[in-house]
Amino acid sequence: MKIDPTIEPELTAPLTFLKGGFALWNYKIPYYSCIVPLSFAEDKFSLIDDIPDSERFEWKLEELFQRDIAWERIEDELVQYLRNENRPQFFNALTVALLPKAGHGFSPEYTESLKIPKLEDDTLDEPIQVGDIQVSYYSGSNQLAGKIRWCKDTTIAVAVDGQHRLAAIKRIKKNVTPEQLKRSSIPVIFVIPHVSLGYTEPPIKKHDKSIISSLRRIFIDLNKNARQVSTIRNILLDDQDLVSVCTRNLIGEKLSEEPEVDRIPLGLIDWVSEKNKFETGPFLSTVLIIYEIINKALEDPKKKEAEGIDDQTIKNWLERVFSPSEKEMELLMGLRVMKSMSMLRS
Repeated sequence: MKIDPTIEPELTAPLTFLKGGFALWNYKIPYYSCIVPLSFAEDKFSLIDDIPDSERFEWKLEELFQRDIAWERIEDELVQYLRNENRPQFFNALTVALLPKAGHGFSPEYTESLKIPKLEDDTLDEPIQVGDIQVSYYSGSNQLAGKIRWCKDTTIAVAVDGQHRLAAIKRIKKNVTPEQLKRSSIPVIFVIPHVSLGYTEPPIKKHDKSIISSLRRIFIDLNKNARQVSTIRNILLDDQDLVSVCTRNLIGEKLSEEPEVDRIPLGLIDWVSEKNKFETGPFLSTVLIIYEIINKALEDPKKKEAEGIDDQTIKNWLERVFSPSEKEMELLMGLRVMKSMSMLRS
């Protein structure tokens, strides 16, 4: 993609990075860790949904970029999580690949369409330019720290891990002020598979050699082997899901001979395995069974009203067990259906 010389190219603000890498065997994969304001991520990073279907099919990007975005999950869970004023928010790192554009999609190789001028900073060595990406190392840092920037017109910064988190950040923009987006930040790991920056891979067939195929080899294994958090662990840790909170409040908090009021002793509950049966062994029930019982009692307010369990009954029970404030009560009642259903879907 060539830039019209009469038009000033749009360069991103330089980001300070620490450089790391994986080099255990035949691959050497450098990466650049940065702290990025949410406003920068919202504006400068792209989602897989931003790429036309034809381009995705040609390069089989569904293998590289995990799966299509589950917008229902984003709206029902992640956006609600970010909008909750009474809860702490924290996202772990995004992994973002800086890729060269070709039309509306990607180019198979990095090519320079402009000469990016050196940053006016005497602490930086001469920059390295890969395509329209500029990497400048601090003098004396042994190439372990520096600044990175790129031309937004010719380079796509696309999330290859964490696209659902990025989508939620983009959606939350309408619910917060620009200052809130700017003062909050997220860790980002940038990947640029190019030999000039230290990336190496074993010899491969020529027709398989491209930026896309290199990234696919890296990230298809990452995504395929990533282990999801178990349902049991979600129930025991999730403070946003009403059913999970209720489940934990019916189970003893610790293994002890001392009885806990209105709680089932923890020693009688299978709280480790994913089983939902207890015909054998020392247990009287399991976390999954208790969760399902509570879920049935709270699932659909219209259905439960016909069965004699209306909203007021649920509110009375919540007040008796948890003593929530008025705002917390409103939040719990709003989450009782959405969160329990999303847990079952997962």
